[in-house]
Amino acid sequence: MDDTSKYLALFVSEANAHVAELWGGIGSLCAAEFQPQLIDELFRHAHSIKGMAAAMGFEEITALARAAELLLGKLREQRRVPPPPLDQILLAGAARLSEMIRAREVGESLPPAPQLASAIEQASADVA
Repeated sequence: MDDTSKYLALFVSEANAHVAELWGGIGSLCAAEFQPQLIDELFRHAHSIKGMAAAMGFEEITALARAAELLLGKLREQRRVPPPPLDQILLAGAARLSEMIRAREVGESLPPAPQLASAIEQASADVA
């Protein structure tokens, strides 16, 4: 396995920027009309977090970002405004991702969030 520790600061910086954009965009997600550009941006942020975390071997972050990416992808495919409480589920996911990134920054890891990932995945199934 490659030593990824030299990339940790870059990962933390980039992942935090993507989470901040997710957090900021989720509030606008449940607007009265579908916003394709916003959904595309949020999807890319979740996708980027997933890919960077996978490259670093941070499986707990990868799994949660994958769930968020799946939900945002479904919303994008269906061209739908998410029904409540999807914004709250996504906000909870973004908050947990932020906590996980902070933990990795200081050399710790938080346990996976299977219940949260399951809730996001179930929301994805409900959108389809």
